[in-house]
Amino acid sequence: MSTRGDQLEAPSTGPLAAGDGTERAAGARAGLASTVAAWLAGPVFQKEARVMGRRKSTYLARSMLALALIGVAALAFWAVADETAHYRGVAKVQAFQRLAPGLAAAIAWTMFVVATVAAPVLTGGAICDERRSRSLAALATTPLRPGQIVLGKLASRLVQLVILVLLTAPLMLSLRAFGGLESSYVLGATCLTLSSGLLAASLGLAASNRAARPINAASFGVTVMILYNLWPAGGMLVQYWVTGRPPSTEWLTFGPGMCLAMLSAGSMPGMTFDPATFWIKICAISVALSAVVCIAASVRLGVMIRRDAAEEPSLTRPAKRKRTAAATASPEHATADPARADSDGGVSAVSREVGDQPVLWREMRQAAFRSGLRLAIGLAAVVGMMLLVYANAGLREPGVTTVFAVIGAVVLMFGAATASVGSITGEAESRTWQVLNTTLLTPAEILGGKIAGALRRLWVVPALLLGHCVLAVLAGAVSAAFIPLLALILVGPVVFLCTTGVALSLRLRRTSAAGVANMLIASGLWAMLPMAIGIAGEVTRAGRDSFAGRIMQAALILNPVYMTGSAANGLGRSSWGGSRSRFELVWQNVGPETFTICVVFATGVYLAASFAVFHLCLRRYGQWSALKTV
Repeated sequence: MSTRGDQLEAPSTGPLAAGDGTERAAGARAGLASTVAAWLAGPVFQKEARVMGRRKSTYLARSMLALALIGVAALAFWAVADETAHYRGVAKVQAFQRLAPGLAAAIAWTMFVVATVAAPVLTGGAICDERRSRSLAALATTPLRPGQIVLGKLASRLVQLVILVLLTAPLMLSLRAFGGLESSYVLGATCLTLSSGLLAASLGLAASNRAARPINAASFGVTVMILYNLWPAGGMLVQYWVTGRPPSTEWLTFGPGMCLAMLSAGSMPGMTFDPATFWIKICAISVALSAVVCIAASVRLGVMIRRDAAEEPSLTRPAKRKRTAAATASPEHATADPARADSDGGVSAVSREVGDQPVLWREMRQAAFRSGLRLAIGLAAVVGMMLLVYANAGLREPGVTTVFAVIGAVVLMFGAATASVGSITGEAESRTWQVLNTTLLTPAEILGGKIAGALRRLWVVPALLLGHCVLAVLAGAVSAAFIPLLALILVGPVVFLCTTGVALSLRLRRTSAAGVANMLIASGLWAMLPMAIGIAGEVTRAGRDSFAGRIMQAALILNPVYMTGSAANGLGRSSWGGSRSRFELVWQNVGPETFTICVVFATGVYLAASFAVFHLCLRRYGQWSALKTV
């Protein structure tokens, strides 16, 4: 009977075993899901996402971007509809079919630039803000691991970035109604933008471990992303110089910016890869690099936490007295009053008279770089690249000056957009804003000092541009008139961006929000608007007397990057050597007098706008300043 019972019970073990395997697989999946949720959507993510989701600046940035995109698209369609009003049937349909791909490319490029710049701005204060508010030590006492802290902060910022990027997807998909636009382009451009934003956000978060201010971490992330997008072009140049043969187009698949350019072009001569799916590789590379950067940031954060925990509190250690100037000064400079020497910290050999403008005095002494070593390394790298270009292309080549001037203008505009956005939010985060407002300083003195300090910290790029221009003038590659004309072109936009940065820093509560908003202003004025108008003019083949032509000329006259390139070409050796200089302005070439008048007009517009913004800040100073004390 026992044998038969065993035989009867035997068949029941199969379903039970299968059930146990299913339950184990389900348990494994549930455990994996809980682990992923604990690392990506843990307490840090929930806290950061809720805080950022409740800020007005978050919805302000989304609204500004959405309205800007809708406005640019409406302007382009209005221009096309105005120029094609007399078209009938197929001709009108073909005009709008040509508009859709170009406008989608303009929107994609705008979002690519915005995501690459905004991502490190969003994550630049993730760790350094914790250190500044002295909450990192409290966070370290929780059971959370450094990797969970890093991934939680990164994921919470990426939610905002993904929402910004996906705002463009419905607009680009709606353009497919006019034809000429493939859905694969929308998918590829969106994936390239998101992967580049992920890498930029990871770089900003990693730099936040070491940076003293969020803007320093953001600047590091943007700089690395610029190099990451441009290094394929450098590799192609090196291959051409070494081999003397045309470089391979495979280089272009290793940079997200290059991939987006090829995706917008559709195909290129000599392309040896599938233009519809080649972007998958660079997206995978960007995601892999992001993982490596996050691992390095987690390791660095763990080292910082252990080091801070091992250090004794400063109150338990005797403070080391610094050697004062009185101890090393000559006898005739030593003070005769020991009490006075002790209270004053010694007789300093350097005067520290602040004067009547303490904010200006302090801001003008803020260093552009955290240390002299970093400044030396950065200058050595840039000068080395310039010497390499001089050795291969020659200093007398006018195109070298044009390229350097345009790159310098772009970098300077980015620096101006980020130099002042943390001027007041940094004071509020450091709990010194309330103390500053208890002094007898007027709002004009405080804000004016902040703007002047931001302008002073931008000296590196103008100094490099001036050095190159002097060498180019001595070599005969460009006219000496280019130096004052370039200064006149750049001074207006730089002052305007520094002023708007201070205004946004006063109005908004966070440095990241102010930085994103200021970058949106610069991108909208000098990237989105000219591209949309240019696409509309190209589609309709409009002339300079048309609506699109007039708007395009006005937009480009106010564009410092375009005017810099036009000035460099107009005053190059090929233009002024024995003939009258001509400057390109969209559909016409003008003389030096007309071009100078346009430059003066643009500078006046920017200075007037800066004065208007500054006056608005003075009028709303009490109301906006009260937001910092809440």
